[in-house]
Parts: sequence; C-alpha cells; structure tokens
Amino acid sequence: RFEGLVIDLLRREVRVGEQALALTSVEFKLLVALARTPGTALSREALSDAVQAGSYRPQDRTVDVQVARLRRKLQEVHPGADWIDTVRGEGYVFVPR
Repeated sequence: RFEGLVIDLLRREVRVGEQALALTSVEFKLLVALARTPGTALSREALSDAVQAGSYRPQDRTVDVQVARLRRKLQEVHPGADWIDTVRGEGYVFVPR
C-alpha cells in the first residue's frame, strides 16, 4: 500500500483510490517488481527478468515501451501522480508519492 495506490498480490489487482486499474500481466509484474524496492533503481535487464519466464530476452527498448504503457495507465486514473521515475543510465525507480 502506498498513498493512493494499492497493489493486491493475491487478487492480482491494482487500485488507485477507489478505481481498479486494468493491467496486462506484464504491466502488473513490472509494477510489483518496482514497488517491492521503492526508491531503488532497477535496470532494464532486472525488469525484463522479473516479467519474462524462461530464457527469452526481449530487446532493451521493449521494457521502455512496457513502462511507458504502465505510466500512461497510472496517469489516466490519477493525473499528476508519477510513481515511476527514469534514472538515466540505470533504469527505473518506484517513488511513492
């Protein structure tokens, strides 16, 4: 639980305020991976490992596209609250606000 954001691991559900957020499996896994270590930057490789099973490794930019989609969905339900920041040269970080 973060201010305005609830991630329910058992139900695989994300709520922003009272509104449920429809996320794909990959988007949900990305958000969980980031939220488990708030304030710590995760590399694209670490995020790719968190969302992909097996030995398949997508291109680096695939993670960027997935994070952009997740950010857009979060912005749609709660404008002005940016929970995911880009850390140049490192990756992405979850910042509870």
